[in-house]
Amino acid sequence: MPKFYPCLLCSKRTSQQDRYRIKKEHADFIKRRLRMDVSDDSMLCRKCRHMCETKSTRDSICNSPGPNKIQKTLSKQSMKSPPSVTLSIPSTSTSHANCVICKKPGPKLVVVPENTRVNVFIQKETFVPPGSRCCPKHISDGDLNTEALHLLKQTSSVSNVNRTTIVGVLKQTRDVAIQNQNKRLNFDDPHGMQNEDYYNLTGVTKDQFDELMTYLVETNLRSSKNRSTRTCVALLLTKLRCGLSNQLLGTLFGMKKWQVWTC
Repeated sequence: MPKFYPCLLCSKRTSQQDRYRIKKEHADFIKRRLRMDVSDDSMLCRKCRHMCETKSTRDSICNSPGPNKIQKTLSKQSMKSPPSVTLSIPSTSTSHANCVICKKPGPKLVVVPENTRVNVFIQKETFVPPGSRCCPKHISDGDLNTEALHLLKQTSSVSNVNRTTIVGVLKQTRDVAIQNQNKRLNFDDPHGMQNEDYYNLTGVTKDQFDELMTYLVETNLRSSKNRSTRTCVALLLTKLRCGLSNQLLGTLFGMKKWQVWTC
């Protein structure tokens, strides 16, 4: 007796031209939706095969995430970040017991301020880890003095930073850029002006100017958002030496006339 092949779904006896082996996706659809067992010898007729093809495709479309869901998923994934990342930026050692600059032990150490750490990064391309401590004598007017910058050594070729630290550095760097974008004479940057420039403008050398600033630590002279104490002293010395008008001094120092008056 010749063997015949019934359709698994409609039990119709199929001819050789009207029977098809069941694909894997069709078998999964039949098992999941119709609760029927599928064997390796099972066949489908043309009509039932088309029905499985249509409904399995429709199910896959309904179950797939839409554009909004995909966008939300990608947004959530993009917001995730590791606890810390390693950047190819040289860094100093970090210690609560020893000075990060001269390596002397405490106990009278102070935490290096965030703006000071940002200035070190800008001037020396060296990252000082948050929480690092140093001797009070190394900080003058909220920044490391020239000697401290010279003594500061890199101990690693990389820096491990977290998201909060990166955001803080970017914001502080932006503030520095905005503050200095219109500045002509910059006495705040230790490498911004030569020793000869200091003497021609103020009548004292760069080292003498730095030493003069150490005597003003205990005074009431403070930095403001418009100018630093170094700029204020430099402006006064330039006024005494050159006798320039406030308007010309404002042009040289990138300040308004009324800002020169308040120095």
